[in-house]
Amino acid sequence: MFILSIFQWWYTIGWAERWRSIFTKTALLAESFSLGIILATLFKPWKQLTTLQPNSTLAHRMVDNLISRFVGFWIRLFVLFGGIAYIFVSFVVNTVLAVIWPVIPLLPIGFLLIGLAGL
Repeated sequence: MFILSIFQWWYTIGWAERWRSIFTKTALLAESFSLGIILATLFKPWKQLTTLQPNSTLAHRMVDNLISRFVGFWIRLFVLFGGIAYIFVSFVVNTVLAVIWPVIPLLPIGFLLIGLAGL
């Protein structure tokens, strides 16, 4: 009876939870990488480092701000592409696992038969 309830959970609630967790994990990864914030601040200065000293020349402030924006752009761009790649790979791997979910309980039997055939 216990084995039957495990199989019933595996092919109904368990499988549905597996699919639901894919979308939950993907959303959490997108939130943890803050992709929306990175896109919104792509051209902002890095760490908000700007020259605000009143005694510096306009050219000096502009160069400092330009360098800060350049550094910020490239760091955010790498984080953006890295985050998108990580989210994509995670989504694909979790989807493949969800697709093979129904077959997983049968794998020990299959491996046993393959092992016995090799003897």
